[in-house]
Amino acid sequence: MARYSRPPESCSAQKNQHLVELLTVSNNKLPFIAKIRPLFPHKKSGLVPRKQNSVPSKHNNKSNLIGNTMLSYRSRGFTLIELLIVIAIIGILAAIAVPSYSEYIKKSRRTDATVTISKIQQAQEKWRANNALYTNNFGSTNGLALVSDANSLNMTSENTYYKLTIGTTCAANTDATGTPTGTNYCINAVADSTKQQNSDTNCKTLTMTISNGNTTATPTSCWSK
Repeated sequence: MARYSRPPESCSAQKNQHLVELLTVSNNKLPFIAKIRPLFPHKKSGLVPRKQNSVPSKHNNKSNLIGNTMLSYRSRGFTLIELLIVIAIIGILAAIAVPSYSEYIKKSRRTDATVTISKIQQAQEKWRANNALYTNNFGSTNGLALVSDANSLNMTSENTYYKLTIGTTCAANTDATGTPTGTNYCINAVADSTKQQNSDTNCKTLTMTISNGNTTATPTSCWSK
């Protein structure tokens, strides 16, 4: 058999040299080959990772601009005109809100009168079932037993906003007068002059009139729910 001789070392070295030259082609000859950089540094290589967002973006520039503007605005404070505008707005809101709230409070306190009137009416029917005439006495002994006193021609509502009386004639801002009959009487509830409810001008007096079993509440608008 034929024996092949080993190629000389010089020939092998020459081939390796050509291979090395091919593998070490510079970037100028192959511009489309990008350099590969490691994302994380290696202890031995000593490479440093590329900084992210090293170039400021348009968004960052815009954010910085807004932030600087706000800081500048805060540093200069408010002008006198801006302060006057705020005070004017607060004044307008207060002018609208305060009267509305006050009216709401007055309307809610009217319930103190209507509830007490209803309680008196029920006590009168109970009294009339055992007596020939209705009574104007709120006392505990000879009357409707709605107050602690033995005899009383007036009573105060539960929340003390109104003073109530019973009679046959009921007028605004005064006590009821007259003696109830077997078919007719009226209940007058007048706002206490020492209480804030006295400023409820249009509804200072609430009246319930009972005649032959029929009831009439006046003023009508003050009894609306």
